[in-house]
Amino acid sequence: MLNWWKGQPGEFKGSACLSAAGAAFVAINAIVHGLGGSVPAFQIAFLQQLVVVILVMPGIRAKGVAVMKTRAPWKHLARCLATGVAIFTGFLAMTNLPVAETTALLFSRMLFTAALATLFLKEAVGASSWVRIGIASLGVVMVLAPETTAVNVYSLAALVSALAISVTMLLIRAMPDETAEAVVGWQAIGLVFVFGVPAIHGWVDLDWRALAACVAVGVLLWLAQHLNVLAYRFAAAAAIQPAEASRLIFALAVDGLLFGVVPSALVVAGAVLIIAAAMYGRIAWRRERTESA
Repeated sequence: MLNWWKGQPGEFKGSACLSAAGAAFVAINAIVHGLGGSVPAFQIAFLQQLVVVILVMPGIRAKGVAVMKTRAPWKHLARCLATGVAIFTGFLAMTNLPVAETTALLFSRMLFTAALATLFLKEAVGASSWVRIGIASLGVVMVLAPETTAVNVYSLAALVSALAISVTMLLIRAMPDETAEAVVGWQAIGLVFVFGVPAIHGWVDLDWRALAACVAVGVLLWLAQHLNVLAYRFAAAAAIQPAEASRLIFALAVDGLLFGVVPSALVVAGAVLIIAAAMYGRIAWRRERTESA
């Protein structure tokens, strides 16, 4: 099996890792949704980050504390706060919206990232990228179309989470000299403190099932982060972009099989547009690569 994997092309391995990471993120969404608000969002987030800290510490210890040295402490702090907002608002959406809707709305981070990169990092975004972003944005708007005011509130929470995720991604780009251990380690350590105070204030006793669910959310996040890193080492981001859309397929399956939720026609249509945008990005990348060869 290992020899078979080694023999596969980079794009296949990158897509497989990105799809697996997407499945892990959907599993986090499903677990938080399944808890149904019985555990406060701050408490879930605190336990999640505590688990991540425990899991990353052996790697940091093996490489030495020097990998945690940073020249950008304020950027780490800003990223920690932005990630805190992303997690908290994301958990609010996950608890109250169907898994597929939350997953689709979080794809709006593509639009936010491109817009913020153009404004603050002065990055050039090509016409094909804007077309892809426009198609995906239309899909997000279709998913966002509210049936009730309450759903709209939590949909907005998902959009805030997507915006905050985009900010964290830009901050990573703004710290090119920082080690991966420093980026992940300082974020997890910082978030333990960010979520710790409100979590303790509203702490509820957990039975073994709820505790196991919170621990699983932490393990899955740690796993998803590592799979994402591997994916982008195997292949260029544009080459494996369509694999991101697999999250929507997983989410629709989870909604139907675990929660008995049948998505509306608008949600399905929006999801199709988001998947189409991902496929268009791959086609455009292939064309540009062929023309430059």
